[in-house]
Amino acid sequence: MMSRTPKVFISYSHEAVAHQERVLALADRLRADGIDADIDQYNDSPPEGWPAWCERQIDTADLVLVVCTETYHRRVKGEEQPGTGLGVIWEAAIIRQLLYDAGAVSRKFVPVIFSDGSPTQIPRPVKGWSYYVVDTDEGYESLYRRLTQQPELPRPALGPLRTLPARNRRWSGRWSEEARPAPPPAPAAAADRPAEAAQPAPPREAPRLLRKVGGRRIATRLSGGLVALALAAWAAAAYVFPPAPGEQADPVAARGPEHAPAAKQGLTLPQEPPQTAEPAPNPPKPGAPSGTASARSTNRSPSCAHILQRLQLGETVSNRDRSYLRESCR
Repeated sequence: MMSRTPKVFISYSHEAVAHQERVLALADRLRADGIDADIDQYNDSPPEGWPAWCERQIDTADLVLVVCTETYHRRVKGEEQPGTGLGVIWEAAIIRQLLYDAGAVSRKFVPVIFSDGSPTQIPRPVKGWSYYVVDTDEGYESLYRRLTQQPELPRPALGPLRTLPARNRRWSGRWSEEARPAPPPAPAAAADRPAEAAQPAPPREAPRLLRKVGGRRIATRLSGGLVALALAAWAAAAYVFPPAPGEQADPVAARGPEHAPAAKQGLTLPQEPPQTAEPAPNPPKPGAPSGTASARSTNRSPSCAHILQRLQLGETVSNRDRSYLRESCR
């Protein structure tokens, strides 16, 4: 609210008598409400003349009410008949110059209309500011608030800034020092609390152990993947570059010709004749020399079936057994 009485000048056009009467009624109401309003109707003939008086009123006023009508708008634009409405033309020239000097930024000029008027009748130099319909209670109250600097919704006082808690966050698996949770309250004395099972505190190295276990799992999976990749590469190479037919490995031939089966050595495998039961040898007579039995067992040759079985198994057969097989096992 203003600490002193605001001074207001009313700029209007002399057209119909009814219009002059309602402008005078507006000035009277403002003065009755404590506003130092002034119009030309309160002055008979100023000693400095009307042009100087109008200029002084506009310069010394805190606010200038511009009563906008169709006639006022036409005279501000210079579309009136020559020699008519010179007071409005003079006041409009002063208002334009003041706005030009202020860089078109000013709170001094306030456009007002009556109920039979229209916002299109507001002159362009003052059309960018709020206007008021002064012959209505709501419009007059809004104008009075503007003149006395009493807004309908005053801005509340600025309060202090609030302090907000920090958000908990993790970095590298550990709580940061600023966001570390507060430690739990100290437990009560043993005499003041019932006996309860002691629960071990969670180890502080748990995040590190978890990272180690996770690393081992990752290493295991990577090694398994590498082995599978190597096998796949070997299979692909074997499929793309197969060995020549003559290069097939023969495990029996690699051991030597003597280890080859009989069929590969060009030997004919005769069928072994069925064995007949031989009479049991007579036991040696008492006093007979033992050399006969030892010589008989020493000169005994292996059987054909035994030699053939050894040949089929790929075992080494001596030249003596091979000759025996050719000569005696036919």
